[in-house]
Amino acid sequence: MNKLSTDAKKYFKEVKKNLSCSWLKKKVYIDFIKSNISFEFALDSTTTYDDLVQLLGEPKKVADDFNLADKSEIELRSKIFSNTILLAIILIIVIIILIILLIIIYKNLGGSVTIID
Repeated sequence: MNKLSTDAKKYFKEVKKNLSCSWLKKKVYIDFIKSNISFEFALDSTTTYDDLVQLLGEPKKVADDFNLADKSEIELRSKIFSNTILLAIILIIVIIILIILLIIIYKNLGGSVTIID
């Protein structure tokens, strides 16, 4: 089975590490990059890390270019995260208010609750 050269693995691992997107998008993007170079080049055991940098660019720069292109997703995630935090805070406040109301009701009933059959 064909395997990437050690330096090619290192290069693509660096690119993947610098991507700020989901693991699935990372995989798709890395596969896209691999398909745009000669696969034999990446499989060749004599291919060095510097060869890949010369051909594709620095891993951080390659990742940054993708991250900029994927900015709308990052903004959407940020909004979703903010809304999730806001919703969680509201739910916690509602639960605290309900607990306080239940304690007040329980104390007003004299501390005894009877269930009617």
